[in-house]
Amino acid sequence: MSEDDYPATVPAELRSEPIFAPPPPPPAFTPRPMPMPEISHRKLRIAFTGSGSEYFRIWIVNLLLTLVTFGLYYPWAKVRRLRYFYGNTLVDGEPLGFHGNAFKMFKGFLLVAAFFGLYSVAGKVSPMASFVAFLVIAALWPALFKSAMQFRLANTSWRGLRFGFTGSIRDAYTACLPLFVPSVMLLGVLLLAPEMQQAAPAKAPSGLWLSIFGAVMLFTLVV
Repeated sequence: MSEDDYPATVPAELRSEPIFAPPPPPPAFTPRPMPMPEISHRKLRIAFTGSGSEYFRIWIVNLLLTLVTFGLYYPWAKVRRLRYFYGNTLVDGEPLGFHGNAFKMFKGFLLVAAFFGLYSVAGKVSPMASFVAFLVIAALWPALFKSAMQFRLANTSWRGLRFGFTGSIRDAYTACLPLFVPSVMLLGVLLLAPEMQQAAPAKAPSGLWLSIFGAVMLFTLVV
């Protein structure tokens, strides 16, 4: 803007300055972090209201029916046992619930029984066959145990809410790896070291150790 464009009332010393100064730039906006909601923690009281006499009646019936059916009644016995213990376990005054289906558990029981039967037959063939069967069970055990945990927790409820197990197959094998590697190495030494078998053939037969380890692993799946 030239000096002739200014009004006559504007002094000459101010005519070199703009009439309207540009507004200052707005301050930079810095977003404030959102406050995290406070999570309240509350301790829940856990109590068990069952008695030994009540459970004894359930236990003795389960035992007799399991013996009479040559073990086939075991899934139904397990359902009765879990429902008794869960129903008498109070968390904040509310009992737990178990909703497992005995027929579905029976399918898993047959699978474990088949593994145990094959393992027993392999042990009678040779120690090497027993060791191979042990390796197969060790390779499948984390996946089977994960499936058992998923079934158990998915059928457990509290106040109408079902539990859940979100662990993956990879997590299951990672968690079991520190246990199985030393066990396999130990059993391999007992099986393949001829000096150990010659030094104490009657005291520590390798097939016995394989049977013990394999039976314990299979037992944990059905307990």
